[in-house]
Amino acid sequence: MAAATVQSATKRATRSIAYLGPAGTYGEQAASRFNIRLGGDLNLVPVPTIPSIYTHPADFLVLPLENTLHGAVLDTVDSLLTPLTPGTKTHPRAVADTALRIEHQLVARRGTTLAQVEFVRSHEQALGQSKAFLDEFLPHAKRVSWPSTAGAVQSILEDEDGAKGAAICSKAAYEQNRDKLDLLHAGTQGVKDNFTRFLLLTRLSGDELPEVALVPGTATGTVVSFFACDEPAQVGGLAADGIILSVHQRPAPPGTTDENGEPTPFPRWTLVETEDQRPDPDEKDRCGATCLGVFPTEKIMGPVAALPESDFGIDGPLYDFV
Repeated sequence: MAAATVQSATKRATRSIAYLGPAGTYGEQAASRFNIRLGGDLNLVPVPTIPSIYTHPADFLVLPLENTLHGAVLDTVDSLLTPLTPGTKTHPRAVADTALRIEHQLVARRGTTLAQVEFVRSHEQALGQSKAFLDEFLPHAKRVSWPSTAGAVQSILEDEDGAKGAAICSKAAYEQNRDKLDLLHAGTQGVKDNFTRFLLLTRLSGDELPEVALVPGTATGTVVSFFACDEPAQVGGLAADGIILSVHQRPAPPGTTDENGEPTPFPRWTLVETEDQRPDPDEKDRCGATCLGVFPTEKIMGPVAALPESDFGIDGPLYDFV
């Protein structure tokens, strides 16, 4: 019995959770939050891109789904829809969510001023969330999409042309490199309450999963389900069966045919989130749609209040552009 207990504890300790790295990303913060809810003994594994998270062999996967300002994270939506690919037999399932308040930092190498910035690197979500700020204060700087916010910081510190650029990142990424960076501005998103919602996926079976730990203390009491649909009729069937909370549509792979097996010029796959009042574990598919997960969603605490238009909390010229 003692040996079995040690073996079980060792197994739990070696389980892992993959997130969008490197260290310092919002994905790491979400992974840390999920890790606490799961007992705190998971190994956090940084992964370079969102698609590679979805295919990673880790026991748990953390994917950013959507943002207050910039909407759906397209790489995540595309990944969640891959079970529709012919021949796919298994896929990870969504078991929890969490929302992080996002405040972006504009940073540059020590000594680089705002007037010297020729390009800004960050994840496309951070660039999109900071569009109004960049339009107003760095209209001529090239915006370069990077796999992650923290990776963008690493690049301006390591690349030969890094002194000409800036990065948009989390406060954690800035603090990790504070001795090498100048903070040009905090709050480039321009909104006081900006949230990104993250999903937790797992490859573990129900027997292996500590489900009680996944129900957050801030649970709304609402159970949500995610479905992947490859036919419009499936979306209509879900709408008839309950309340649709969100719909994200993406182009299907080239060569995808319609429900009659005929080629179509605009093949589409759709990710649908519904409010599920009957989370029957045996009810995996409805209307032919592929169920990707059922779980109680987390409540976002506090009101959402936007700053006045074009107000980034700046009094007078921003660092006088010198």
